[in-house]
Amino acid sequence: MKYSVATIVVKVRGLLVMKCSRYDLPHLFATVGERWSCPSDCDYYADANKMTEGKDVYTSCPSLDPLQRYYVLTFDDGPTQYTPNLLANLKQANRTGTMFLIGSAMQAYPGYAQDIMAAGHIVGSHTYSHFNMSKQSNESLYQDMALLDYASTLVLGLRPRFLRPPYGSFTTAISDFYNQTDLHMVAWNLDSFDYEWGSDPAVVRDWIQTWVYQNPGHSHYIYLGHDTSLAAVNVIQQSIGQLESYGFAHTTLDKCIYGTKDRALWTSARSVQPKAVQRLVLPLGNNGNVYASAGAATVKHGDRWVAVVTSVVVAAIMIVFG
Repeated sequence: MKYSVATIVVKVRGLLVMKCSRYDLPHLFATVGERWSCPSDCDYYADANKMTEGKDVYTSCPSLDPLQRYYVLTFDDGPTQYTPNLLANLKQANRTGTMFLIGSAMQAYPGYAQDIMAAGHIVGSHTYSHFNMSKQSNESLYQDMALLDYASTLVLGLRPRFLRPPYGSFTTAISDFYNQTDLHMVAWNLDSFDYEWGSDPAVVRDWIQTWVYQNPGHSHYIYLGHDTSLAAVNVIQQSIGQLESYGFAHTTLDKCIYGTKDRALWTSARSVQPKAVQRLVLPLGNNGNVYASAGAATVKHGDRWVAVVTSVVVAAIMIVFG
């Protein structure tokens, strides 16, 4: 029997996960009610600064019936030029998801961010700059959160309540930090790996099938997809059909975590201001982009007063000696 290179990669990845599990490391899939599990690369397992340290980070649906199968759709790294395709695919499937958006990308594609909300999807934070949280100081985390809140408020008029750490990387101290700011951290327990082999839907199908079959009894999945390429966003309809063929019913992230859709998905509790905010120049460009004015993010109040005083002095000298 012959296998394609991509199929061999799927099988090797499965062997790697089983190799990791021999060392009593966290399993790929969280059991019902658990809030954390690791993804399927040994690199994640081995890195103490990665996910294994985290707590109070949701990767399952603690509020849903453990005897019922559910899945939640989530997508990272948007908005991008491929967002319209992702929204069209979800609309055709009549499903909604949670989009974890990057703050700088919201500034680059504000119209697409607004389209996401208008289509009924939940918007979460994927940080402003998509950095590795586990390598940042609290001051850097605070500054990035402030920039994200600023961009989200400017583009959408609201601050997100859900946060997904880039690369799934964080520590216990970091999860504690964000929990104090009314941000609920959400990870995943089913990675589609569409960013690796999205151009081959059959491989994504085989990958999902492998994990579902190897993990019977796990009834709640938080699916991780990406808004990063045309191939990645086009595989979602296949993934939806596949999960539902296994008896999983679609639900939303708020119902998954809270058990109800009545909880507020946005928060006004945070009142943080970035030290140096990129001021956006309106109106929008022809392609729907908003451009950040160069240098605006580096001006401090003290520097501004120095500039004003200097201008007044120069003007006075010109009047006297002009």
